[in-house]
Amino acid sequence: MSDEYRIQSEGFQFKIIDDEGETVAIYKTAQKAKHEVDVFRRNDVLWRTARELVETAVTALMTMERVDSRTAHYWIREAAD
Repeated sequence: MSDEYRIQSEGFQFKIIDDEGETVAIYKTAQKAKHEVDVFRRNDVLWRTARELVETAVTALMTMERVDSRTAHYWIREAAD
């Protein structure tokens, strides 16, 4: 996930570009592009937080049940559905 986004004006469009130089979205107004950058950043924070929670749960399950990482990941995924 990227925390770095920039808006690039191109003609009558505004591209949102991530830190790898990939265009992630195109909008007709700068205001809409700015709003969506905020949404992307918030989603990145949520993704990182969720990932940390999953890793904590996997580690706890591995310790509690003496299973390997793959098994713990499997059961965490199953429980999440």
